[in-house]
Amino acid sequence: MINAQATNKQVSVAAETQLKLQTLQDHYNVIPMALKDKKSWLCWRKRPKANDPARFDKVPYYASSGKTRSGQQGSDDDRRQLVTFDVAIQAMIVRGFDGIGIAMLPGNGFSALDFDHCIDEQGDIADWAMDLLNELPNIYVERSPSKTGLRAFIPDIGIDKKNHQQGFEVFSHKGFVTVTGDCVFEGDLS
Repeated sequence: MINAQATNKQVSVAAETQLKLQTLQDHYNVIPMALKDKKSWLCWRKRPKANDPARFDKVPYYASSGKTRSGQQGSDDDRRQLVTFDVAIQAMIVRGFDGIGIAMLPGNGFSALDFDHCIDEQGDIADWAMDLLNELPNIYVERSPSKTGLRAFIPDIGIDKKNHQQGFEVFSHKGFVTVTGDCVFEGDLS
């Protein structure tokens, strides 16, 4: 019985990864070239949170080696191990990663805004999030892997800030951000 449960879980995970991959492929041309052109890509895997196993962290991995991203972000060694968008997608397929993401680095030319829990069960985006996003020029916005949050890519504002209580983060020059291709607003980041 345990083996059957493990097999069912593996099938479920594989199906989920396949759906994410299909979304990325279907929306390949929607994801801005300003993101895809950078050799700043990683892959990620889900890891249950220690204090809340129902939720998960997204742990970044170097697509080329399959090793966890470590060391100083943005260092020569870190940058050497980052890959192109297409290579990250191939690694997702070959190595069975849960998704892809982009390393936020100085010189990339963009920032990411991360809004948690702003999409309800019916898929409606909260008014406050829509109002804010409508005020921002040249943005690309997509749903997060959980489909309950949004990720907005905007021209670089040079700020890195996290506020977990409010469920809002800004990434410009450190960290990494998942990319799903599940587009809400199509923009080119110019």
